[in-house]
Amino acid sequence: MSKADVQVVLVRSQGRNEDGVYSQDDKNDGVREQIAEVIREILSIACGSDVNLLVDWMKGDRTTVYKITIEQKALGRLLGAKGSHINGLRSIINAMSGNHGFRAIIESPHTFEYGALTPKSRD
Repeated sequence: MSKADVQVVLVRSQGRNEDGVYSQDDKNDGVREQIAEVIREILSIACGSDVNLLVDWMKGDRTTVYKITIEQKALGRLLGAKGSHINGLRSIINAMSGNHGFRAIIESPHTFEYGALTPKSRD
C-alpha cells in the first residue's frame, strides 16, 4: 500500500474542536475549582480544621491534576488504612470530573517544612 492509497479521516467527538480539545474548557475551569473546593472541604473535615492544607490544580488537554499538600501529622488520616481514604476520594473526584468530560488525578501529598506551605525538597 503506497502513501497515495492512505486516506486520513478526521472524526470529531462531541464537544471537541478540530484539534481534539474540548471546546468547553473555559466552562470547565469553574467546575475544576468547585472540585478543588470539595477536596478542601472533605480533607478539612477528615483531617481536622487545625491542619495546614493546600489544594492546587493544573489542567492539561484532557486531564486535571489536583495536588494536595498537607502536614506530616495529618498524612495518615489522609491516606487511611492501606490507602482506603485517598482511594475513596479519588473515586468521588473521578466521578465528578467524568460527568464534565475530563479526567482527574489526585497527586500524592508532600509534607510541610517548618509549618510553611511549601513541600520539602528531595535533595
